[in-house]
Amino acid sequence: MNRHDGIVAICVFTLSLLSKPDYALLIGILMSLVFFLWKTMRPRIVRISKDPELNMFVNADMFAKPSCPQILHLRSDNSIYFANAEYTVESILERMEEVDTPVKFLLLDLQAMAFIDITGIEELRVLKEEADAKNMELALMEIHLPVEEVMKSSGFMAEMNPELILQKRGEAITVLFKHLDHDYCKNVCPHALFFECHTVK
Repeated sequence: MNRHDGIVAICVFTLSLLSKPDYALLIGILMSLVFFLWKTMRPRIVRISKDPELNMFVNADMFAKPSCPQILHLRSDNSIYFANAEYTVESILERMEEVDTPVKFLLLDLQAMAFIDITGIEELRVLKEEADAKNMELALMEIHLPVEEVMKSSGFMAEMNPELILQKRGEAITVLFKHLDHDYCKNVCPHALFFECHTVK
């Protein structure tokens, strides 16, 4: 039980002593809905990078790790639906604006996204258009089946480059690395985050 669930339970118990149980239950349901909306309306957008020392992908913001200058790897820590879709995409666009390196790919990690609605799809279309305008290609990784079904039924999946629909992080990096500017990797990039980096440096 998380903190919000505990608050709701205490309130429902107290209200059931002071009023009709039906009223207490209704108020509890409304409080749970409010807490759910509050929690999901402003999801975190996390920058992901590989730590070559640990040989694992980490929250690069938390651990102050560098990213590949040509791959902006972001993860939304929640589903995308009508209440948070615009905020989520605006936050991703802000992260794109923060980068001053020649990013070729915006890699969205969808492992935490269990649900998306049509509003979320429309906002992803906006994101893809903005990425195209910046000469970035949108890549999607670890799409859960319910999300994939909505993307297919809405036609969004057909608008994506099928090569950029990726299953696992290792596969994603291998596929995307082939299309990076390897001269930039060799002569400009100061990092060697992936195994593939050593093949061109």
